[in-house]
Amino acid sequence: MKFFSTLFILLFFTSVTKAQVKFLADGEAPGQGKVEDVSWIQGFWEGPGFGGECEESWSSPKSGEMVGTFRHFSEGNIVFLEFMRIIPEGDSFTLKVRHYNPDGNSWEDNGEWVDFKLIEITEDTVWFDGMTIHREGDQLTYDLAFGDGEEKDIARLVLKKRAL
Repeated sequence: MKFFSTLFILLFFTSVTKAQVKFLADGEAPGQGKVEDVSWIQGFWEGPGFGGECEESWSSPKSGEMVGTFRHFSEGNIVFLEFMRIIPEGDSFTLKVRHYNPDGNSWEDNGEWVDFKLIEITEDTVWFDGMTIHREGDQLTYDLAFGDGEEKDIARLVLKKRAL
């Protein structure tokens, strides 16, 4: 009986988590918003995730964009880094991410970025194409879709706000 209860909880959690991530359909226009609308993510955040520890920092909006960095550690060693920009694109904005190995080599080719187009924004949640960021008090929760094809896995990352 314990097995079935555990299985039910896992399936329920997975379906709830997957429902938190939205996707743009092919040819669908991104949502409307300004970079300043997501200024509530600014600050320094940290917490466990991806089998290690994570740190993230976001600047306040300046010159129409926000800049962020992310570090993932395991056993005291950096596993990977990210440089992030939230930039305006017409009446919308896009979260652009570049990943780096600890030696500084980029995962993406020739200056390419991983782009997350805006779908929708409220006062405490932003839905990008394949990623959701939700703030509740001093906690940021990320739900991130990854994988090829139609079947996506969802990773959840919960970070707490800390003073620098």
